[in-house]
Amino acid sequence: MKVLVLVANSNSYPSNIILPFIKKTWAQDERIKTIFYQGDGENDSLHGDTLLLNVSSKQEFVNEKGLKAFKWVIDNIEFDVLFRCTTTTYLDIENMINFLGKQKLDNFFCGPVDVYPWYEVPEEEKITFVSGAGCFFSRDVIEKLIENKDQYDFSLNDDVAISELLVNKLKIPITQGYRQDFYNGYPFFNEIDLNNYHFRFKLSPNFYPRYLEILTLLSIHFRKSLNNNLLVLIVDFMLYLIFKFLRFLNPKFIYYKSRIFIMKIKKYTINIIKRIPLIYKFFELVKKSKQKKIVN
Repeated sequence: MKVLVLVANSNSYPSNIILPFIKKTWAQDERIKTIFYQGDGENDSLHGDTLLLNVSSKQEFVNEKGLKAFKWVIDNIEFDVLFRCTTTTYLDIENMINFLGKQKLDNFFCGPVDVYPWYEVPEEEKITFVSGAGCFFSRDVIEKLIENKDQYDFSLNDDVAISELLVNKLKIPITQGYRQDFYNGYPFFNEIDLNNYHFRFKLSPNFYPRYLEILTLLSIHFRKSLNNNLLVLIVDFMLYLIFKFLRFLNPKFIYYKSRIFIMKIKKYTINIIKRIPLIYKFFELVKKSKQKKIVN
């Protein structure tokens, strides 16, 4: 079984700083072939393990970039199954190979399942899709995707568009896949599911600096080799403190907390004013006076 891992990459932060650590950890495993693809190339060509594509690297061209990458690997690389993911990924290759060994790699489209859109719409308008953070395609499924790209809806996010074509139009079934996500800071070692094959980390929603994702990746990578419980506790404690401290210094976190503080002060001030009738009536008169001026 030949496994190809295709990683969506860019030269921008944080991909540019985490990429060397990916290459030094799971991407070194010789049981898989890993290619990192990105836009802004003069032509579609492979340079070492980097596939440069002649398409803009801007977000609005993510669909075109993905299809170009799929077409290139079909034409140039031998593989049985492809796993596409982002640089916010750690892969346990041993667990991945064990998982694939239990699957029939024909008409195989696999990953964690979600529904689009996220807001309430009629049932017939919903699209069940496989998350683009990490999903498997057997070779024949990639071929069908390329052969039918004239039916591809470029107005959708790429993972939704791919699923809409493969599942809704070509009737390819979805196989449930697995992933463990880390969004809430440092992942303690006992929180890491050592039986999983795909781990994703994205710290920005909770205002941790994204360069800390490097430490998340390394924590997952070295977890299996750390058997000393005392050492695990020490490492957990130290990294937890580092994460919290650097989050506290993050300008985005400071801005977020300051907004909450200002809102609380406003609410507290209004409550005080309401409790003092004379002051409350004064502000009510000012408010009515302003409204009259606007009307006039």
